[in-house]
Amino acid sequence: MSKFIRKVFLVSVITILALGMSGTIFAQETKRTVTVKIQGDFLLRDWPDVEGLVDNYSASRGYWTTGTSLAVFEYLNPTVKIEYIGAGELLTQLAGGTAPSTYNASGAGVTWIYSVIEYANKGLFLDITDYVEKDWDESLYKNLPNSLWSRCLYRGRYYGVPSSISVPVITYRTDWLEEAGIFNAKGEPAVPDNWTMDDLLAIAKKISNPKEMRWGYTFRGGARAAESFRAYATMFAGLNNLIVRPDPTGEYNFRAFFNSPEIKPVVDFYRESIKSGACIYGPEYTSTGTAFQTHQRTWMQPFDWVFHTGRESFWQKSMGAGGPGIVRMAVYPLGLGDQLHNELRGGVVGINPTLSKEEADATWEWLKYTLCGPGVMYNAMTAYGTDMFYAGTYAQIKALGLPDYPGSEIIPKENIEILNTLLNAPAKPPMPDFKLAILNDRRLNAELNAPIQFLLNNPDGDIMKELDKCAELVNKVVLNEKIEGTGMEDIKDYYTACKDFYEKNSPEFYKNYYSRWYENYYKVW
Repeated sequence: MSKFIRKVFLVSVITILALGMSGTIFAQETKRTVTVKIQGDFLLRDWPDVEGLVDNYSASRGYWTTGTSLAVFEYLNPTVKIEYIGAGELLTQLAGGTAPSTYNASGAGVTWIYSVIEYANKGLFLDITDYVEKDWDESLYKNLPNSLWSRCLYRGRYYGVPSSISVPVITYRTDWLEEAGIFNAKGEPAVPDNWTMDDLLAIAKKISNPKEMRWGYTFRGGARAAESFRAYATMFAGLNNLIVRPDPTGEYNFRAFFNSPEIKPVVDFYRESIKSGACIYGPEYTSTGTAFQTHQRTWMQPFDWVFHTGRESFWQKSMGAGGPGIVRMAVYPLGLGDQLHNELRGGVVGINPTLSKEEADATWEWLKYTLCGPGVMYNAMTAYGTDMFYAGTYAQIKALGLPDYPGSEIIPKENIEILNTLLNAPAKPPMPDFKLAILNDRRLNAELNAPIQFLLNNPDGDIMKELDKCAELVNKVVLNEKIEGTGMEDIKDYYTACKDFYEKNSPEFYKNYYSRWYENYYKVW
């Protein structure tokens, strides 16, 4: 039995005793001298009754408790006390000395995926390189892909640890495929292998019937119109290549690119989907799950995630399915040329840089326990039972094997296979490896919402005119920043690495698309 498994077993015994003896184990606890302040309780959620979660998912979402995880951690760390603090604005809390000990790399007016660069650059995260290197061999983090760790680095130093992991997939209904007579090569009502955006549109057209309130998919509108459009753009064009381009003057990092002629495939897809009735759209659909799950009006939900614990089983029951497997997942359709969309998304958690050495040490122990140690065995797999998988949970699956993980009975094996396929596929060079990031990414979406809503309402309108106006505004008020210490050499290194990547791994895409973009738009040095 490995050291890690023995530790998990020990913690399991402690937990059972703690619950069975109503907390008497802790009656004579050591005086706690160090406090770790946490905001919210999503990192503490205990593993719920699996059958209960599946049978009554909606009601159980708000019922998850924190006692077991908290009690076990404090038992293992008798001088540390975990204290909840109220929500607040991070910069204000840091200035006033009331900030939590650890927090996610989001909010504070920065981006989500690549925000560690900004957090480190602005002094919002502690340099934790020594902690990571000291505990590397003993932790499960060594099982995580480098692409997750790259999001934690700034100038060769670690400022965070991976907290969650997922890859975007499509969730779809097999019963509607069967009714429409659509089967894959194995005779299953499923999407074809190596399917394309043309396949996606064709399936949606065949399935859609507005009279029966059925459509293929949703185009989100309102406040999330741009987010939806950008996601479809990544399907087509290689992970945001159609959103920004490098600034040829070198004054800023990036300029708007979404008003270029290269956006035409995405615009055409939107137009054909709307005019053919293959999609449903509008301001009321700010979530693709609304049309897919709640209203049951769409065949598939894009921008979904590999792990949703019992959610698939809940959907299957709520949809009145007659047998298992009505809800399945698939990788995104192949984009322009022959590229596989395998964007890896992961959250990052860092440590408050204003802590004392003793407080930082205790906070690091908390992160190890919660995210990559025994504590994760008692945590829910996701923040609210819905979206991202804990990074440490995936690491444990690799270490222990899926059958040994609590809840594995409700994670379809196919989902694990999809995740491994995408994680093992060649990944596009991430911007953080080159000290780059799209600053104010959420603000960019906010400005882009208006022209995309115009496209939804006027599919035959002059969308390029609207995108031109938006690009001019975005360049003035959103992309008018530059990451300190970055220059044209970083731009050159990044786009050269992307060129080499596509030439090797997606030769058709490189020949027909990327090589032209590289020469006409990206090669500005």
